[in-house]
Amino acid sequence: MATVMPKADSSDIFNKYRASLGAGEDEEDKNTKFIRTGLIPFDLLTMGKGLPLGRIIHCWGHSGDGKTTLALSIIRSLIANGRKAVFLEVEPSDKLVYDMGLANKDGPKPGFTWVTGDFWDEVQPICDAFINSDADFLVLDSLQAINSDPKKIMESGIEAHSIGVDARIQSVFLRLYHALLKRTDKTMMILAQARTKIAIGYGETTEDGSGGGNALAHYPSLRFMFLGDRQLLSEDIGNKGSGKQIAGKKGWLVAEKDRYAPPKTRIPASIIFGKGLSNIEAIKEYAVWKGIVQPKGAHFGVTLNGEESTVAGRAGLYQYIRENQKAFMEDFYSNVKGYYEYLQKSNGGALKVSD
Repeated sequence: MATVMPKADSSDIFNKYRASLGAGEDEEDKNTKFIRTGLIPFDLLTMGKGLPLGRIIHCWGHSGDGKTTLALSIIRSLIANGRKAVFLEVEPSDKLVYDMGLANKDGPKPGFTWVTGDFWDEVQPICDAFINSDADFLVLDSLQAINSDPKKIMESGIEAHSIGVDARIQSVFLRLYHALLKRTDKTMMILAQARTKIAIGYGETTEDGSGGGNALAHYPSLRFMFLGDRQLLSEDIGNKGSGKQIAGKKGWLVAEKDRYAPPKTRIPASIIFGKGLSNIEAIKEYAVWKGIVQPKGAHFGVTLNGEESTVAGRAGLYQYIRENQKAFMEDFYSNVKGYYEYLQKSNGGALKVSD
């Protein structure tokens, strides 16, 4: 005779797994914790809240656009504020890690763990150790560079190894850590290069996209890329008399998928080679919108905390913002929602200063 299981009280089940609801649209997402990184372009992706905890983030773009530099900028900001982070390096980035001050001849900075792995059987134990550690953030650079076990490939024959096998492994990996990260309030940022998808059918067009199969589009709660389309000159970052030397890239952070703010908004961003994501370039854009900075020919008028100043040229403005960065950032974070709405409506702002 079959045993009939008693029905569970639906109210008990619902209460056990109930989401924490906010009081309204201005209330923070109660189901997600955030760490404000202090990096204005990145924090704008979540409308000023910062790094979402317990989530997977996917950053992708073309080779040389600055994905690793951007990720290491976030790590540097977190450890500067007492947090701990892990950099899992599959593609070599040794020089960049040293250039950005995250390590020296004595080893990594306190709070920063730098590890390497080439194969799935090396990467997974490192990720498991991260889950059980006191670190908050892990960067995986990059998912597509992880190799399957070469012995198994050689035993079965290279010609028998399908690209689809890697996509299925990545899918299982993402599904597993999507759950583990959520339960431990830890965040994993996965870096990936853009891949060209070739049109194979009538009416289709060749376009750039991210590798990694459909899973990499499904599991991250934030997917964004840096579109670097202009040169950042040395004089733009305060180096007077340096001529037209190229110091980095100017462009946009654009979220293809964003659970925390309207996606597709173009956020002005600049990356300085070997230095990281530039806050000062982002502050310039904000300050023009707010009216704190007003271009006047070759000079700029600045009104900050009721005091008026005039600075000469881009180099002078850069130096002024750097010296008063704390005051500018306090003003920014108090007006972040209005600024985001402006960027959304204006397709990335007027770029009166940076161009």
